[in-house]
Amino acid sequence: MGNSNRGGLKKSDIQRLQKQVKMPLNEIENFHREFKQNSFNGRFINKAKFHEVYNELFTGDARDFADNVFRTFDRDKNGFVDFEEFIIGVYVSAGTDVEQKLRWAFKMYDIDGNGVIDKDELSAIIKAVYRAVGTDVDYPPEVLADKLFKEMDADGNGEISWEEFRDAAMKDDKVLKLLRP
Repeated sequence: MGNSNRGGLKKSDIQRLQKQVKMPLNEIENFHREFKQNSFNGRFINKAKFHEVYNELFTGDARDFADNVFRTFDRDKNGFVDFEEFIIGVYVSAGTDVEQKLRWAFKMYDIDGNGVIDKDELSAIIKAVYRAVGTDVDYPPEVLADKLFKEMDADGNGEISWEEFRDAAMKDDKVLKLLRP
């Protein structure tokens, strides 16, 4: 078996990652090559790089949105995203498991990490998305946040739990379409 190197990844690292992300070897290696090209010393990506990449993907100012995605990728909260965090984040956010994607989205909306989403957190993410998209939309972000919050806060306690978030999203065909590949 050994610990030979494949594109800078140890065989044991690739095998461990394959179990977590269920991707073929060549796909992991392709992601790793791209990661190395965009990372510092081939080892990690910082917030500034996320800003750069997300500003290329969106027409508006995507820095705030990128900050929130970065926060969900940076699992160890050290201020950097290493390759393992990156590949897991990509796999979850772009994967086919709807519940896993919803959990990832919930973590992004739960900015303070306390296990619930309050109206300010929901509003902050919606505003970040609006700025990233940079186009006119049907509702001002505050109106949309208020509308969504009322729909999701099923028990009316001023917080959206994971269960309320999941249940509301699963009932909304527009949300489900966004989550499916």
